[in-house]
Amino acid sequence: GAIWLGFSALLRATGRPITANTVAIVPILCGLAAAAIAWGIAREIAPQKHGTKTALALLLTLGVTQLFCGYIESYPPVAMFVLGFLWVGLRRVGGDSKSALLLPIAFALCVASHFATATLAPAYVLLALRGSEPRARRVAIAAIGPVLAIGLLLLLGSKPQDWLHSLGTASRGADVTNLSTTVVKPAYDVVSLDHLVDFMNGILLVLPIPLLLLVAQVVARRGRIMALAPDTAFLALAAIPGVALAALFRFPLAPAQDWDLTSILLLPLAVLGIRAGRALYSEVGAKRLSVGLATLSLGALLPFLLVNANETSAIRRFETILSSEANVTTFARAYGNYALWRNFSGRGDHERAHPYAVRALESEKGNPRYWTNVGLDLYSMKRYDEALPYLEEGAKRGPNIWVSRYDLGLCLKEMHRYEEAAREFRIASQIGGGRPEVLHNLGIALYRSGHPDSAVAIWQDVARRWPAYESALKRANPTAPTAPLP
Repeated sequence: GAIWLGFSALLRATGRPITANTVAIVPILCGLAAAAIAWGIAREIAPQKHGTKTALALLLTLGVTQLFCGYIESYPPVAMFVLGFLWVGLRRVGGDSKSALLLPIAFALCVASHFATATLAPAYVLLALRGSEPRARRVAIAAIGPVLAIGLLLLLGSKPQDWLHSLGTASRGADVTNLSTTVVKPAYDVVSLDHLVDFMNGILLVLPIPLLLLVAQVVARRGRIMALAPDTAFLALAAIPGVALAALFRFPLAPAQDWDLTSILLLPLAVLGIRAGRALYSEVGAKRLSVGLATLSLGALLPFLLVNANETSAIRRFETILSSEANVTTFARAYGNYALWRNFSGRGDHERAHPYAVRALESEKGNPRYWTNVGLDLYSMKRYDEALPYLEEGAKRGPNIWVSRYDLGLCLKEMHRYEEAAREFRIASQIGGGRPEVLHNLGIALYRSGHPDSAVAIWQDVARRWPAYESALKRANPTAPTAPLP
């Protein structure tokens, strides 16, 4: 959050527009940093020149690369930090003395960026407690990481109650006995084919070739238990908790929708798989195998990238995983259609947005926001009589949501029902803490319902408290009177 807000502030300070194209610079920069880190990881897990190139190619063609292609979410920085932690950990395993200082910093950045990365804690403790330093210093290193993470979280404004909320959300996702029917698929049990399909889909989206290498290594050993090399042991300890979490959780969203979170949990497993297959692609004369592995890995990544490179194909992909035939939860279907609705509604294309609003409502009729969204589309298309019942139902189901009351007031105002509109605007103002646009429209409703003195008093208050808002109104309508009258 700090990274995104900081970059937005930088754009404002330099007079740049905040658009999808400009903020896409953040994940691209994260990707460049991740590529440099991947080179360091490749050198650690496959030090031979030929092996390093193959390992780097496999790292750069993981499904996680999708995060760095203009993906505007929290996960690009998280993926970068996870790779950074793995690189520092491998350096420490290799005997680098400087890694003792970097290790707590790398761990703290991971945890502060996303709580799911706390699955790296066992690997961090192992790394901290091993090394050539005196025991007291190693214990101090083990303690510094969590303390630094907590300090960084507090510095960024994250509070303990936020951590407890996240922990509660996670525990509900892992509770195999008490999940509502809204988010659980029919006959969806932890030990079930449905859950296995979801889990394997997540793995195959992110790391198909590392999985292939890992399986090849297991088969080559023929079930024999052999001592793990130090770097392999570290990567295994970093990977196992994340894999266990992904296997235990019954996510309400399918992997095709929630692949970003899955990729963070499985990223250490991907590095482990590439390390485990080193004996195959690092051998002298293994050039053809290396080219084949890199080509297969690229072949798995490109469809994942290209299906989202074109808007039409991206929307078609989303509609496919939300179709009535898809085995997804009602929450996932509603949320996905809401995302599509927001895409078109945000552009002002309410004709195209409306069907998705209807589908979201049909999937989850208990959500007041979805009732309001259907009404908002109809209102924007000037179909006020049709919009009103949906907006009223949204306000009824979410009486404390100020925007629902505000939208209902706008519709009543357009229908010339000014007394009722004024009532809704007043409630919206009380719930929302007073906003200039709400108070401005309250003034209009009061003025047109025969209360000009009250309206003028409200407009004067808006002009005094938000002078920039009055200026924006004048710029939007230069021919309007000096006072913000209707």
